[in-house]
Amino acid sequence: MANLWKKIKKVRRGSRAARALCEQLQHFGIDAKMIEEEGNRVALAGQEIDEVKVTHIGGGGYGPASYSIYYGVRRHVEGVEKLFRVRMKIQIKGSIRREVIDFKWVGGELADDLNKDDELNKHLLQQLKTDVRRYAIEISPDKKAGIVWIITTKYMPPFPRSVTPFSIPDDLMPSESTFQSYNAIARLIRNRVSPQK
Repeated sequence: MANLWKKIKKVRRGSRAARALCEQLQHFGIDAKMIEEEGNRVALAGQEIDEVKVTHIGGGGYGPASYSIYYGVRRHVEGVEKLFRVRMKIQIKGSIRREVIDFKWVGGELADDLNKDDELNKHLLQQLKTDVRRYAIEISPDKKAGIVWIITTKYMPPFPRSVTPFSIPDDLMPSESTFQSYNAIARLIRNRVSPQK
């Protein structure tokens, strides 16, 4: 019962953030609609990304917290999951004033495609350098659901902080250009995987 309550709270927190994200995407001119029965998910039309979901981990004022935004590409990936497990490996300079100087994609064959996309990586590197919060991207296929997730996570500092379990700050939302970067990653995923059966 305790685990069920935790899951319910997690969806509620993600739901408010998902609605804010849905409005942000609509502001960009993207056809985005809430998937009401899911609560924390947004369906997209006319994009390489098919859907988005938001999760919030962490609670009370003093504990750490994070928001993850999952950008989903519906594809059949059974039998080829390893090709699409990719993460961002960040190179940092300095021990006190940590500065991001570069990154590369590591993992399955998709990592090779991503490393070759100079324009995409230039934009993502700029975001890593300017983002004041810890930021990470990984790509993870889910064969049961028939979807590949592009997962962006931002870790929030302990209290005091501007995020609560019931809100998501504007600076955690993707800019229009950053969303298009995730769309470009989704395009590379589509080029490698057959459509969902």
